[in-house]
Amino acid sequence: MNSLKKVLQDQNSFVRTYAAWALGTIGIPETIKATVEILPELIQALQDSAVRGAAAGALGTMGKDAVPALIQALQDQDPEVRAYATKALGSIGEGAVDAVPVLIQALQDPDFHVRGAAVVTLGTIGKDAVPALIQALQNPDTEVRFSTARILGSIGKGAVDAVPALIQLLQEHDPEGRGVNSWTVPRVAAEALGKIDTPEALKAVKEHE
Repeated sequence: MNSLKKVLQDQNSFVRTYAAWALGTIGIPETIKATVEILPELIQALQDSAVRGAAAGALGTMGKDAVPALIQALQDQDPEVRAYATKALGSIGEGAVDAVPVLIQALQDPDFHVRGAAVVTLGTIGKDAVPALIQALQNPDTEVRFSTARILGSIGKGAVDAVPALIQLLQEHDPEGRGVNSWTVPRVAAEALGKIDTPEALKAVKEHE
């Protein structure tokens, strides 16, 4: 592990990138567990624009052990660091459930890429994120409600507990007066209900048409 730490700090960006990439392609569970020892170095590598993509990929293979450090990385001032940390959590998937509260906060991140990555990652975490997502549907920020409904739709049948809250969104007024062909909050809520596909959800969508 000491040699890997040194390689991640090599002056040559290609060497650093290859080292991080190699860590991300390790497939032996015992070896993956061993690489957890260099979590601090990989988190630090997110600050390196030349290797942050490979570092995020490596972190995404480490499962729950990497989650606390990635949650911290979501507070970084650099939006690229936040975006890559969010993507790494998405690679971890269901094991990143502890990151759900901070990912919901990331739906309001000033950077578009971070917000988009948070949407994808919450969908990847799946049904374990649903209780927090239901609460997020009450957020006063229209974009958060919109994104949350999209996430619940991507989760599909696993988001059945969100049906009552999504039905409420069908009645939401569009303050911008956009046309029926635009993606309003009620429209994306209707789409989510269709994907959840329960009798209650489908009945609500039909009545709303």
